Amino acid sequence: GIIYIGCDGGFLYAVRPTGVLKWRRSLGREVPSSPAVGNYTTIYVGSGDGYLYAFRPDSTLKWRYPTGGEVYSSPALGFDGSIYFGSQDGYLYAINRDGTFKWRYNTGGYVRSCPAIDLDTIVYVGSGNGYLYAVRSNGTLKWRYPTGNGVMSSPCVDSNGTIYVGSFDSYVYAVNPDGTLKWRFATGGAINSSPTIGSNRALYI
Repeated sequence: GIIYIGCDGGFLYAVRPTGVLKWRRSLGREVPSSPAVGNYTTIYVGSGDGYLYAFRPDSTLKWRYPTGGEVYSSPALGFDGSIYFGSQDGYLYAINRDGTFKWRYNTGGYVRSCPAIDLDTIVYVGSGNGYLYAVRSNGTLKWRYPTGNGVMSSPCVDSNGTIYVGSFDSYVYAVNPDGTLKWRFATGGAINSSPTIGSNRALYI
């Protein structure tokens, strides 16, 4: 029931459900990434200092992994415990649960998007170069789909494997699992927001 959240002041907070502070931990720089919790034992979060951090529930540091840029991307956890996240250095990273390097994939643009993972362990992520990427669990490219501008929106995947994501070109995209366009919907402006799917199968963004 503990809530974990970062702030621009450079702290990661752990707050009890009553609103009482449990602890806070300084990361030195702003914490734009949203934390992910793995098996109730590890809290993963990115920082503006270029590191992905892994903390224990008592706030002690488990490990940290360096990248070449700020980590705005929120980590996503794979079925095998791998941690996937992006960095301003243009790479999508895969890190093992013990903090060791697994692989990285160069997208050619900043990665602020939070990755989404499907049942086949394909990792989907947007890049500042205007593409939605599908990367296999071994770090090789499956396909990439071009949008008209940068993609900061975090994709989501429905039960049929369709991938939904927004772009700075003011469109919401629905992309088939093979990387072809299913449809796109025009909104009135650039999209930072990430889509979510309701129980009625409607898409909200």
